Amino acid sequence: MKRKILFLICVFMSFLVSSIALAAASTADADSSALTTTSSGSTTDNSATAEKKATFHVVCAYDHNTPITNLDIYFKNPSNGEMVSGTTDAQGNISFSEMNGGVYNVYMTDTYGNYVSAESSVSITTDEPEPLMVPVPLAKLQVIYQNSSLENYQEPSYTVSGTFDKTYKLAPLAAGTSVTNESGYVATGASYLVTVKSEKGIIGQSYFAIPSKTGNFYIQIYDRNLNIFMKNIRLFL
Repeated sequence: MKRKILFLICVFMSFLVSSIALAAASTADADSSALTTTSSGSTTDNSATAEKKATFHVVCAYDHNTPITNLDIYFKNPSNGEMVSGTTDAQGNISFSEMNGGVYNVYMTDTYGNYVSAESSVSITTDEPEPLMVPVPLAKLQVIYQNSSLENYQEPSYTVSGTFDKTYKLAPLAAGTSVTNESGYVATGASYLVTVKSEKGIIGQSYFAIPSKTGNFYIQIYDRNLNIFMKNIRLFL
């Protein structure tokens, strides 16, 4: 009887040890499937669900020296629908402390509501020590308002219209002087309507088409109080 009991105990212990070994091997295989060994012998974690820290530097696609500042940006992973978003800072940077690894498409809207997408997707595979550059087909818009009359303007203003309108009210402008006003960002290849109402109530309107390959676009407004003339004065390709 004692021998039979001892035999059963040995069988049970042998089964238990085998089960533990199989479970350990299965776990090791699962872990190794998320790892890749390079030719140098180092190992990289390729798990798409691992959270990463990433910083992006968003710039105009055709002028990488022009950052896109204070504008909303969206990163979307098409494989699972995950989206993260935020607003670029005064240097055109944006950071995420916990961003799942994967490939993301990048989208923005310009200052006037026109939708644009970055020229290429971004791939997050590890914590990024340096900002990843994200070129977006937007151009920086500047408007130069010149008072060409002999009278001072107390409330000069102009409106830029895209998907929606935005009106810029300027400080009083002395006769014969001009001011350069930052007017956000416009989508390359799109058209915008600029409307000006002079001090005496004269209305001037003009459409401007933004070239497809430019990082900066300048419009000059000549307000003579009897007529308004607008033109694109400089274009950087």
